[in-house]
Amino acid sequence: EKSTVVTVDCPDHPGKITVFEVFRHKTTLIPHIEDGQIYYTLHIDMLGNLGESQCAKQHNIMDIREVQEVEEAVGEEVKRNVLYTLYQYQHLKIDGSIFGKKLSIHEPLIWEQVKERWNDEIFPHIPLYISVHVGIENIGVHK
Repeated sequence: EKSTVVTVDCPDHPGKITVFEVFRHKTTLIPHIEDGQIYYTLHIDMLGNLGESQCAKQHNIMDIREVQEVEEAVGEEVKRNVLYTLYQYQHLKIDGSIFGKKLSIHEPLIWEQVKERWNDEIFPHIPLYISVHVGIENIGVHK
């Protein structure tokens, strides 16, 4: 089965990392039109294991607060990565048929009005609001 990893910095130890291995995820990208403005929401659900940790403080799976801190840190890192990638695409004015295609499916009349201007004028300024939910299933700590 395919998986990927997300690394996050240890909050109490700069330069040290914790590794989250994603083994299941679901993403939902939805276009919205509000007062004539186009924006998108992206919801990401991720489930995985906490792998290697270089943090001096060992993660205690019984401490819900510790697990939630790591889940939140992974979620924030995923948001940063997605927004950075979007910024790069918008800067280059390359949609890659992702956002425009979603708009054409969900809002075909709006798409017909904007498709000629999409890459140069509209896509580079589209806002994306992201929510990420991370679930840690198992913890295996290595130093």
